[in-house]
Amino acid sequence: MPNWPGKVPDFEIDEDIGHWTYCICDPPLPEGPDPRFLPISTNMAIRRRVFEYGLTFDESIGPNGRDYAMGSETEFNVRLGRLGFTAVFLPKAVVHNVVQADQLDRKWVLGRAFREGRGETRLQAPLSWCVLARLTKRALWATARYSWGGEYGIAARIFSAGAFPVP
Repeated sequence: MPNWPGKVPDFEIDEDIGHWTYCICDPPLPEGPDPRFLPISTNMAIRRRVFEYGLTFDESIGPNGRDYAMGSETEFNVRLGRLGFTAVFLPKAVVHNVVQADQLDRKWVLGRAFREGRGETRLQAPLSWCVLARLTKRALWATARYSWGGEYGIAARIFSAGAFPVP
């Protein structure tokens, strides 16, 4: 659960975006092993034997200055699943994630969404131009819905500014 800096934010925390942004992990799953469960970084622990097998995080993904692709934990968990490991969901195990004041700023949220998107495209590679275009469109609409001006605000401003010519 997030430990907010002072008060709870005055904006709605969207289930699709906000839960990942602030590491809120409450899937509707029963307690125990479940192949559908994908842990979130601050809300997970990994058994030592996984590392004793020689498995490690992909160091080309994750924090590396200010401009990086997020998702090293996601890539690692997906790889573990492919190797036969199953995540265990423990809803009574509560982890408190400290949220910094600047992480409530929309600029930070958008930057995080961009870095997460970069990581997602790496996880799904290789991508065709059609899939990449669809992901870009979804990112623009999700950003517009989540941030300024509702469903059409930011996307309309981006397209009207000529950043992406409309045919």
